[in-house]
Amino acid sequence: MSGELRTQNGTDRNGGIHPTAPRRSRLGQALTLVALGALSAGTVDCAQQRAPIDQRQENRLSKSFFVGPDLRGGQDDPEFYVNNFVVAAPASQTLVPVGTYDEVDRIRFEIQENFLIARKAYEYVTGSDGRGVRGPTNTGLIVAVYRIISHFDERPAYSPITGEELNIITENTTDRPWFQREKFRVDWSQNLVDNPDWGGLFYGQIFGDLLF
Repeated sequence: MSGELRTQNGTDRNGGIHPTAPRRSRLGQALTLVALGALSAGTVDCAQQRAPIDQRQENRLSKSFFVGPDLRGGQDDPEFYVNNFVVAAPASQTLVPVGTYDEVDRIRFEIQENFLIARKAYEYVTGSDGRGVRGPTNTGLIVAVYRIISHFDERPAYSPITGEELNIITENTTDRPWFQREKFRVDWSQNLVDNPDWGGLFYGQIFGDLLF
């Protein structure tokens, strides 16, 4: 049989050395390692998620604080203690000056689309008409009304075309009906009720121009 026989280490029977494959230079290996390291670092950097952009505004309130987890029913509505204070009054009278206040009262809140309503949490006259007794809805006498500025949910913004969520937290006012949204913002600057029922004395009607 003709031909040349080689051993596993690349030598023939006569001791001659025949290389089996070319070797990479050390410089080439170093460049390859550098390139792989840079690629790995770039991949890790791209995988890190940036902190979301927060577009929410101040004075956000949770509805559940005012009416409990069930935003529609009245059975789980918590009670609050409240005091009414006169914060503005005409200078022409001194009988009810600024700073006048009434006794501590108990109320429950009702959230409507445009107003936050505070109602007495009990019957004004026990056993009379049932108004204020806990039930599926609040029916107590109204002692305060505040304007609601907006109802919203806090959620990520998303592409209107693909629905993909974006890295932006917004106040969403469109995806759900107002009564299902979990947050709202209230204008506390003025109680729209001119007579908060101070012991049956209609101060607001008698003296006029009183703000509570």
